[in-house]
Amino acid sequence: MERESLGDLTSRYYHLLSELGNFGVVVTPEEVVTKFADALPVQWNGFLEILKYNGMLATTNINDFFQLLENKDQEEIRREKRVPVPQNPEMYCGNCGGTGIVTKPAQHAQLQTAFVSSTDMYGTPKPAALEQSYQSTGVPSFLDPNYKSQQQACYGKASSTVNVGQPTN
Repeated sequence: MERESLGDLTSRYYHLLSELGNFGVVVTPEEVVTKFADALPVQWNGFLEILKYNGMLATTNINDFFQLLENKDQEEIRREKRVPVPQNPEMYCGNCGGTGIVTKPAQHAQLQTAFVSSTDMYGTPKPAALEQSYQSTGVPSFLDPNYKSQQQACYGKASSTVNVGQPTN
C-alpha cells in the first residue's frame, strides 16, 4: 500500500501472520523476516542491503527486525526535522567572507600584562624564605635527615608553636 507508515505495515503483517497461524500454515522465522523485507517500500532498499551485507537479515527474528526498522525510521524522521544551519566562514578566517581574500581581523581587546609581586594582597613584603622550596628525597619528611636543615634554612629557627599575644621573631 502506498504511503503506508511503518507502524501500519507492521500491524497489517502481524495480522497476516496470525491468520496464517489460524489456518495452520507453518513458516520459519527466516521466511517471516525475508517476506516482510520483500514487502517493504523501495525507500528501505539501502537499509536492507546493509542488513544483508552484515548478515543480520538472515539471523534476526521478526521482533528484532521490526525494532531495527523502527529505529531507522525514527532516525530518518529526526533527520528530516533538522534545520540546516548556514556556516559562518568568518568564524574560521576572519572577514574573508568566502571570497578567498583575507582581510584584517576585527579589532580585539588589547592584551594585558600580569605582574608578579613580592608583596601579599595587603602590600606587606613576603619573606624571601617562602620563595625557597624543600628538595624532597622521596622519603616522608619525618624520616628525611635533610628535612629539618632545609626547613630551618627556609623558615629560620623559629619555633613551631606560637604564643598568643606575643610577637614572633
